[in-house]
Amino acid sequence: MNKEQNSNIADTQQLNIADVMQCFSFGFNDEYPSGYVSITKENAEKLQKHGWTVSFHTDYYVNTISAEVKGFVIGFGSWMCNLTAFIETNEYQEIIKIKNREQLDKFLQLIESTMQFSNIA
Repeated sequence: MNKEQNSNIADTQQLNIADVMQCFSFGFNDEYPSGYVSITKENAEKLQKHGWTVSFHTDYYVNTISAEVKGFVIGFGSWMCNLTAFIETNEYQEIIKIKNREQLDKFLQLIESTMQFSNIA
């Protein structure tokens, strides 16, 4: 194994599912009375190092946080707060309204499973 390969392995941060779930927050406020999902830039970068697809438009704006396998994409889009959950393929997109922490945790498990599956597919 060469020095560059060692560096790439060191840069990949292995997280367990509990660590992944702790990267996201769920809450309610006056602006989002039905609930919102948020993430910090640091946690989004942590997920990126773990292997998730994270696209930053600016330091304070995330375009997507997702996992993809063969055209199936699952994740979140837009901003760092009130992230919108989605599942899509080339021909179909479904927006998912997450209403509580339990739903968020289940959705995150699904994303993590998709990300892990993409490593072997």
